[in-house]
Amino acid sequence: VSQTATKIHPLDTSREDIEKNLEHFRNAVEKNDPGAQKTAAGVLSKALELNQWRARETLYLVPSGPFYFVPWGALNIETPVIVLPNGGWIVRLTKSWNGKKTASVVGDPDFAGKLPQLPGARIEAQEIAALYGTQPLIGASATENALRADIGDGVKVLHLATHGHFNAAQPLQSAVVLRGQNHVHYLTAERLFKNPLAARLVVLSACETGAGKAIAGDDFLGLTRSLYLGGAITVLNSLWSIDDMGTLEFMKKFHSAAQQGDYGQAWLAARNHLRKLGYPPSVYGAFVLGGASSD
Repeated sequence: VSQTATKIHPLDTSREDIEKNLEHFRNAVEKNDPGAQKTAAGVLSKALELNQWRARETLYLVPSGPFYFVPWGALNIETPVIVLPNGGWIVRLTKSWNGKKTASVVGDPDFAGKLPQLPGARIEAQEIAALYGTQPLIGASATENALRADIGDGVKVLHLATHGHFNAAQPLQSAVVLRGQNHVHYLTAERLFKNPLAARLVVLSACETGAGKAIAGDDFLGLTRSLYLGGAITVLNSLWSIDDMGTLEFMKKFHSAAQQGDYGQAWLAARNHLRKLGYPPSVYGAFVLGGASSD
């Protein structure tokens, strides 16, 4: 779609082939086989005919079915890819942010021995918080009540570095994990829908936070949808289990670049940074950016 015309480009492939290619890529990720990941990513890039899309600055995509699960960062593409909740999102009008607090950051909540602690997430939260000049919520302080108090009337950036939980049978029970009262606390997609977190850019630095379930009408149930309905304009999330050190490098680069206001270019810069460092596609392609490309 351009300012003057629209063009339909049918792909010389089928939905079933795309699903099969995605399955091959996910199998290579689960086997931790970088060579197979690169091969599968190349096959998927060719099937999607990315060189025919002619994206010059940013590629906006309204997904359908299996396209919700395409790891765009792992593919042979050199422009930012922004996944839109719907076709009207690109012209959605939002008020400029003029809040008092720039960022809220959570990292490595105290899981009360119920889940493994995340020392890499703790370091990540500390370094990301330092970029924004704020104090992170870590360990026993990383509760839902403390997070909501820290956000207050709203923040520009919310970064959650913790465990993620994907519930395939009940996508609205997918959650990010925080500290509870002597137990772990699951902040579910359902709870976020009913009681949103007031943040514009939400970064879910946790495993499988971008996973969900596509239903009839191409709606998408999961954490991302709940965040959008709660007021987020941009969401960065993962498609599978993520690597500690690779994620730290990705997030530092992303947030540093994002402060210039262009989230699409920040995503691409972080992807390219990890690729140059020699990480496999499963690491540099784990995160998908959705919503608005800039604040």
